[in-house]
Formats: sequence, structure tokens, C-alpha cells
Amino acid sequence: MKLRILWTLCAASALAATLPLAPAGWAEEPAPVEASAPADPPQAETPTSDAPGAEAAALHMLQLRLQDCEAKVCAAPAATPAAAADPWRPRLAAWGSYMGYTDAWNSSSVSGISLLAGADRARGGWWLAATTARTALNYQSDNFWQTATVAGGWAEWGALRLAGSAGYLTASSSDLNGSPLAYLSGQYRGQGWGAELGASGLWLPDTTVVQVDPRVYWSLSPSVDVAVGLRLSRVDSALRPSLRLGASWRPFADLELSALGWYGRGQYALESAGLSVWTGSELYKGGYRLSASYGLGGGLALDAVWSHDLGTRQDGKAHSFDLLGGTVGLRWQF
Repeated sequence: MKLRILWTLCAASALAATLPLAPAGWAEEPAPVEASAPADPPQAETPTSDAPGAEAAALHMLQLRLQDCEAKVCAAPAATPAAAADPWRPRLAAWGSYMGYTDAWNSSSVSGISLLAGADRARGGWWLAATTARTALNYQSDNFWQTATVAGGWAEWGALRLAGSAGYLTASSSDLNGSPLAYLSGQYRGQGWGAELGASGLWLPDTTVVQVDPRVYWSLSPSVDVAVGLRLSRVDSALRPSLRLGASWRPFADLELSALGWYGRGQYALESAGLSVWTGSELYKGGYRLSASYGLGGGLALDAVWSHDLGTRQDGKAHSFDLLGGTVGLRWQF
């Protein structure tokens, strides 16, 4: 059972992270979250759609490029040198996600909607967003609901960029309701290469998740970027590492295609600056993301992501299953 937001991967010329869905690292899975009566099967938590982030050309959103498209929305377009004023430019974004389980025990599917509003200037900006997700359960009368409400901002000085956010979860389960979360990242963009270090925390009543995501990327050509990253996730006292490789290609000025593959141990995850939160105890061993972002003109862009993760353990028992589905969203920078 998990909660998480799948966000579109933006493999522009920066870094990336992972959305879909499978968190990074697992080990023995902790006791599954109980939704209601102790006798009922553990309740699955739902993934959430995520919010955009910020990166000059296009940061990350889902996690495809090793960086969430979150940066795409959080990043403000470069201001023209001749501009005497530095006005605020509002932006809006909305995403919808749906993922289904194959050969799962109690969880049937997860779906979510994310809404984001914010404003940017040439060197900084802020945003407010919320993601509401539902996990449909096979053997329980009540499905699981979760909402992540997050506020964030970003600022940059030359080649350096800092971004951060904080929020909390509200859920139909008292075991998760009111849990705080936080995210912080620093990024350096050089000539033809860049590096990013992200850190996040999720404090559930019975579990503490600390996640560190270092990434490095290179521009092989004006239209091709590649990235490599690690995710070191600590769930209570267990360390769960995973390796991530990503690439993005811009065949046309308005079209960007990205791909991300990951392998390791994954359980729990906080992505898309906190709008994609996976709170379930399922264990995963790897997966991939495919995404596309297309500029429609007038500051409007369309994002689409397909993700597929391979699970190895559910409800404390070894069990092979898949979680696959997609996310579609629109971003609008005024």
C-alpha cells in the first residue's frame, strides 16, 4: 500500500528524480499500514499526482530524468536583459494519474489529482499545491484516501539554485493523518554539466523516512542530456539504496522526450518536492519511466508520463507484482 504522485519526467538539461511510483530503497518491509480494524488486511496507500518544480530550462516533474518535472513549473523563464522591471509571472498546473496493480493482494489501483498555483520572477518564485489520491482496495469496504498539501519556493544566484518545500499529509487513516514532510535541494549548473543534491524527510507516526538524492548530468549535445543518480533512503534503521540512469532528447524546440530506469531497493518515497508521497510498505526492485513534454504555445505545455515498477513484497510476504500506469498534465506560465 502506498501513496505517491507520479509526475512527468522532464529530462531537460538539468537533473531528475523518480515518480512514479516506486520509492527508492527497501529492505524488509515494515508492518503494512492498517487502514481500519486490525483484523482487516493492511490498507494500501494511494499515490499522488505531483507538482512542478523548478529548473532553468526545465527541471523535473516526475522523476523520469532523474529529476522531477516539478522544476519545470517552478522555474521561471529567463528574463530579457533589457527588461527594466522584474514582474511576477503567475503559473498554474494540473495533473491526473492512474496506476493499476497486477497480481496484487489487497490493492487494486491508485489514482490522484494534483493542482498547483504559484508565481515567479527572474531569480526566484513560490508555489502552493495539493495532491489528493485514492487507493482502491479489493478486500476492504472503505478505500484509502490521502492528500499532500505543500508550499515551496526557489531562488538562484548565477549557476546556483536552491529550492525547498514543506507540508503535511491528511489521510483517512489515523496512522498517517497529520504527518509532516520537508524537502530541500541545491543545484549547480555549469557549462555542459551540472550536479544536484536533494534531501527530504517524512515523519509518520510509526516510521521516519529520510531520503538523499545526489545526481550528476551532462549535455552530450544541444538536444541530448544524460544523468546518473543515487537514492539513499533510510526507513527507520534500514538503508535502501538504488541507482538511477536517465536521458532526455529534444528533437524539436517544443518537444522533449525522456527515459529513466532504476534498480535497487525501494519502499516509501517523497518526490516532486513533496507532492508525490508514497507511504506504503510495499517493496520494489526496479522500474522505468517514459515521458514527453510538448509546448502548445501561449505559455501552455502538455506533459505525459508512463511508469512501470516491479514489486517483490506485499504485506510482509514475498510476492511478485507490477504497478503500472500514467500521468497526464497541463502547465501554464502566464
